[in-house]
Amino acid sequence: MRKIVVGMLLSLDGVAEAPDSFFGWDDTLDASIPRLIATQDAVILGRHSYDEWVQFWPGSEIEPFATFINGVAKYVATSTPLDRDWANATVVDGGLVEFVRDLKQQRGGDVGVHASITVAQALLAADVVDELRLVIGPMIVGRGRRLLDGLPSIQLELIRSEISPTGYLLVDYRVIRSAPKPGDPGSGTEHVDKPGEASRHRARAVGERGASRSSEAEGLELTHHPPQSRPPTYDERALLPRPAGSGATAHSSLRPVDLGFTDGRPIGALAR
Repeated sequence: MRKIVVGMLLSLDGVAEAPDSFFGWDDTLDASIPRLIATQDAVILGRHSYDEWVQFWPGSEIEPFATFINGVAKYVATSTPLDRDWANATVVDGGLVEFVRDLKQQRGGDVGVHASITVAQALLAADVVDELRLVIGPMIVGRGRRLLDGLPSIQLELIRSEISPTGYLLVDYRVIRSAPKPGDPGSGTEHVDKPGEASRHRARAVGERGASRSSEAEGLELTHHPPQSRPPTYDERALLPRPAGSGATAHSSLRPVDLGFTDGRPIGALAR
């Protein structure tokens, strides 16, 4: 089965928005890029990310990412036709999560998510991401969108870590998925009631409902029901690679902004 790999740059307090405004660079980070893309033969992009990247990368000579992104299969999460063509770019057909689940079952290498916080959040929330490859910078930004905000609990296993000379932490995590418990759908051990057991279950349920009504009449509450929270919505903001001589300090040929770390459209729009 193919793996979905999310690669992101974060501040120490988890901000992933506009990393070019606070991220530095060094040789260790530079060397991490070829390692990240070496096993990938496809990427998933949000629509806004695609529109920005298609204007820059086809004519770029920033290697090795330019050769990689221009030749790799690109799946674009959008509800409207693409305005500009780019080699090997395809619009996601149907819902994003369903598309990715099907993509994982096909033959091929890893599938990367590099360019959109929203795409990464949608896939993490849907439990289809297999690895997180993060570079965590030695700074507290204090404001901006955080990659992991609004997500459910996710268990991770550390598979690699490295500290760069300038204090950046490079960590690779594997998402841990629990095996189905006996009785769970799809576990092969679904519970089947024995004769007479169904009627006992119904009697017990009736008794519990009666106890609940009695407790409510006395001003008590047997169970706690947490308030329902509204699913978060996300806006989108794209980052363009800065041309040489723009005044930005570059420590290597490939900077965070060159990778086009951008925010995506609202999850609902992506999933259409």
